[in-house]
Amino acid sequence: MSERRRAPGRGGARSSRSDAPAAAVRLRPPAQTPAADLAALPAGVEVHFANEELFIGSWGCVQINVWRGPQRLAYARPRGDSAELLAAGRAGPIAQLTIVLQNAALPDEPTREALAKLRSHRASSRVVACAGLAEGAPLRKAALRAVSIDLDQRVPPPFPTRMFDNRVDAVLWLVAALERAGESVDGRALLGVLTALCGA
Repeated sequence: MSERRRAPGRGGARSSRSDAPAAAVRLRPPAQTPAADLAALPAGVEVHFANEELFIGSWGCVQINVWRGPQRLAYARPRGDSAELLAAGRAGPIAQLTIVLQNAALPDEPTREALAKLRSHRASSRVVACAGLAEGAPLRKAALRAVSIDLDQRVPPPFPTRMFDNRVDAVLWLVAALERAGESVDGRALLGVLTALCGA
């Protein structure tokens, strides 16, 4: 199946300020980034949802989630929809890669519960590996590892999960898992996609 860039729709509520009631920001995700602002993405990147706080999309058989800001409860649904879209659009195994940038907040209790429940969705049966990448200071990385362990305990995943401190190790692990499942992925190209999404 040929890969092509897909711009997100314009739907969704407008971004809520930090002083807005918590319930208000959980009704819908904030507005998405206009398609013109995503034109510089590498070829083959599918954009499922994107704004200043979060990128959700895919490249080949890899679902990519990049947290840039608050990890809101409202974002759990588009993450799940993205996995289902990827699984429905191609045959064979898929993998997931989540990068939490250093300015992104840790998820609160309701958000953790919603993210954990995504592991029970139909697309999860096609996932062969899920890598998490924590960026920032050592204490922050430790906190993100604790979040990952918490999610695994809430809903044990039907696929292997692992947290990493750097992009190269995360990509090598994912590529190896996909190759064992019969799917060949260009690790250097995937690293280039991550650089374009996250910066050097």
